[in-house]
Amino acid sequence: MTPRDRLNEVITLIKKTQPERTNEAVSEQLGYSRNYVSDLLGRKKINKLFCQSLQQRYGVNGDWIMTGQGEMFVSEAVTGSKLHNMRTSYGAGKKGAGKTGRAGVPVFDAPVLSIINGESTPVEHVSLSRFKDCAFCIRVSGDDMCPGICNGDYIFCKEISTSEIIMGDKHLVLTHNGVQVVAYLHPAAAEDDHLSLTWERSSKPATDLALSAIHKIYRISGVIKTF
Repeated sequence: MTPRDRLNEVITLIKKTQPERTNEAVSEQLGYSRNYVSDLLGRKKINKLFCQSLQQRYGVNGDWIMTGQGEMFVSEAVTGSKLHNMRTSYGAGKKGAGKTGRAGVPVFDAPVLSIINGESTPVEHVSLSRFKDCAFCIRVSGDDMCPGICNGDYIFCKEISTSEIIMGDKHLVLTHNGVQVVAYLHPAAAEDDHLSLTWERSSKPATDLALSAIHKIYRISGVIKTF
């Protein structure tokens, strides 16, 4: 079997779990354009970033798609999807930025870089069980993500790897040159090893960012509104 054959097998299984059983629906669930899956099953090159998205959302083994090695599904599901539960019938550390030894998530009024370098002291701690896996809570500057996240709001940040990005969700990104930005992340249309950053403010144009330029990335797990 080729990678395209294996991808077709996976997509067929995914569609069996969906109310709308189309390639377009699967594409949109993964944060891609409606024709993306159909293009991959046609002639478009299957890329690592798309396979990582499949693994993050459905527990599909991206390496199996690309190489045929291992099982179709990873040993532990990263989501609770019905698709991962089909594998039996088919036959098939948080890094402690901002840790202080106190209970709860540390809250900072400081840039991310100073936090991960241990140069900032938390102003308080927030103890909520749903955010216990977050590295820190940080104050946001700017209104590009308003009304969901506005200037002065605080966001709970869980550190992840680029392979754990959920396309279409809000993330905090820190680049190697120290730039931090809160944005929606999507696959870049032109290059497979880039992300497209978009904002709530429609007048701000999308920006492409190379995966190699990312120093740290955090999924935004929640928001404390300050208005």
